[in-house]
Order: sequence, then structure tokens, then C-alpha cells
Amino acid sequence: MFFFALFFLGIVGGRPVLLTTLAIFVLVTLGQLSQSDSAVWITWTNEILLFFAIGILIAEAWKKVDLSSHVWAFYLGIALLVLCAFPALPPQIVHPAMHISVILTLIGTLALQDRYPETKSRLLSVLGDASYSIYLSHTILMIVLFEALAQLSLEGVTQFVVVTATTVVACALVGVLIHWTVERPMTRNLRKRFVSGERSEGA
Repeated sequence: MFFFALFFLGIVGGRPVLLTTLAIFVLVTLGQLSQSDSAVWITWTNEILLFFAIGILIAEAWKKVDLSSHVWAFYLGIALLVLCAFPALPPQIVHPAMHISVILTLIGTLALQDRYPETKSRLLSVLGDASYSIYLSHTILMIVLFEALAQLSLEGVTQFVVVTATTVVACALVGVLIHWTVERPMTRNLRKRFVSGERSEGA
């Protein structure tokens, strides 16, 4: 909600991309310079907000640049993610590597779409439609999943594969279920209420 509030202010200011990304970078910088125990301050200045800003910039670049020659980014991102599963790597390397992996995988996914624009996938279409429900529900579900999976005596690559596969599939299925049973009916009802109301007033 905080991110959407920032984006709303950017729209009101007439420069949503510039103002939103600038606000995020300023907030994260302030968070690095000033330490606080306040949950609000920690949340609103957390460096994870940079992913929103980077996502916006990548989306803007995708509108203007043909990424079809950068499919390599997808495979490099996946390889980097798998590499992070090896226990020999120290945390100070693993965390930045995982962040870079996310960015590369996103760029590579867009590159695949540019290279194969005619390719259609029912599964990916469903996941795309349910992406907001997945986004809202996955962190809560992962808390439960990690508690359950922690009971398994797994280590290293085996642990990585089992945990990753389980959480990805479970979060996707729950997100799609929420999309079908909550998000779509709620959106449909809101559209009927407000769109029909606007038409009635216009008539």
C-alpha cells in the first residue's frame, strides 16, 4: 500500500516514473544513514523497496529497447540462483547474488517475450492474471511453509531444490485460488457497482 501511495503521488505530480523512483531511492538512502527501531521507519526505508524502483526502470526500458538479444540474462539469472544454494558461499555473497539473479531473470523473461512474441502459454497467462494475489499472499504462506519444511533434515542443494519447488508451487496455487475466489468476484462486483453507477448518472 505504501508503494501504491508513492506511485499515486507520482501520478499527481505528473511524473510517476521519475518521482516514484526518486522517492524510493531517497527513502532507502535515509534508512541507511539513520537507524531506528520504529517498524514504520524500517519498512518505509527498507532496501527491498529498490526492487520496485528497479522494476519500474526495467519496464520503462522495455518499452523503448528490443531485449530479444538478451535472453542470456534469463539463463544466467537462474544459474546464479542455483549457485546460491551451495552452503560454501558466505551470506555476504549469497544475498547480493540472489538480488542480481532476480533482476537478470526478469530482464531475461522480457527478452524471451520479445524474441518469441507469438508464443502463448495458458499456464503463464493464469499466473500473470493471479500475480497480484500471489504477491499479497505468498509472504504469509511462506512463513508457514518454512516452519514445516524446517522439520525436514535437509541440507545444501537438496534443501534448496525441495524448499524452492515446494514454495513456488504452493504459493502459485494458493495465489491462483485467491484470485479466482476473491479477487475476480470482488473486482467484478466493484465494476458493476461503480461503472453501472457512472452510466446511470450519465444517462
